Amino acid sequence: MIKTLEQLQTSAKHHLLYSVITGSQAYGTATKDSDTDIKGIFALPQSAYLSIVPPQKQVSDERNDTVFYSLYRMMQLLADANPNVLELLFMPKSCVQFQSEVMTPLLAKRHDFVSLKGVEAHVGYARAQVKKAKGKNKWINNPQPEKIPGIEQFCWVISDSGKMSNQKPPARPESLMLATINLSHYHCASVEHVPNLYRLYEVGTKAKGVLRGGKIVCESIPKEDELTCYRGLLFCNVTAWQQAKRDHAHYWTWRKNRNKNRWKQQEKGLIDYDAKNMMHTIRLLKSAENMLLHGEPIIRFEGESRSQLMDIRRGVFSYAELLSMSERLVKRCDQLLQASTLSERVNAKVINRLLLEMTEEWGCAHDEKGL
Repeated sequence: MIKTLEQLQTSAKHHLLYSVITGSQAYGTATKDSDTDIKGIFALPQSAYLSIVPPQKQVSDERNDTVFYSLYRMMQLLADANPNVLELLFMPKSCVQFQSEVMTPLLAKRHDFVSLKGVEAHVGYARAQVKKAKGKNKWINNPQPEKIPGIEQFCWVISDSGKMSNQKPPARPESLMLATINLSHYHCASVEHVPNLYRLYEVGTKAKGVLRGGKIVCESIPKEDELTCYRGLLFCNVTAWQQAKRDHAHYWTWRKNRNKNRWKQQEKGLIDYDAKNMMHTIRLLKSAENMLLHGEPIIRFEGESRSQLMDIRRGVFSYAELLSMSERLVKRCDQLLQASTLSERVNAKVINRLLLEMTEEWGCAHDEKGL
């Protein structure tokens, strides 16, 4: 069973059917800072699909710059008209690193996988890129501090006597970060039947403190001290704290692995959107238009089209101009859809037949029929 990319590239390399350079290198939009993306397909014997343990669908490197799909998974994605997978069938010859003879029938029928569902998928992906390009929640727009969020940032206090703060109305929660309270001089006890709510007791310098090791720690309070030491309530929004920690971890993982050159313009305040996302928006829409006009997606952009994409990548256009550009292309695709002769979707029988024939051919060639 193939479990890792390394295994596929070494001991199991006879499973490899197809390997191509994708992304900006294939589109013709690469810059000196661009990564090299590789995608491909590998075969598994028929016996792999008769096991109670599901076979591997894909293997990839840590950053997903290199991804190989099982032939079975490839066919599933083609049936769903996935634009990123459909383009693999139309790669320029210069991008093909390896191609097994087993791939011949699939590539010969590649135009059978171009459908109206595929056009709609391209347009849908393009619209998603527009939203991502200026999303208010994008990590580039919401940098995280290096320090992991502490629980104290998500705690609120309600004073019983006004001694903890200057608030006047009763039972008004106040952020612990703003309250005039030193929790190192306090103990706390859980409020019965209410999660994450605590009674606060001022003990003084002999107190062990409420926050210890990044957690709220309760201490038993002598009953005779409860009335005299009680100062109010402490609430901790644990759900928000856990989410903040996850967001922090995801942000710094992204910071570590991102292509720094992609974000220079935004970080310098030169543009207020993700230029690469908008470039892909227009690329996908132009490719959808070509599918309706000529029956296949555009992979390699050249001439005026390439120049326009590179201008978008450089931030030459405003966000409003790019929205207008994308809307015109969507309208053009809508018009072409009305007269298109493309099939509604890929024929499931064609996919099933190809999957079986290619799996059997590979199995015979490698004595792995799965019988």
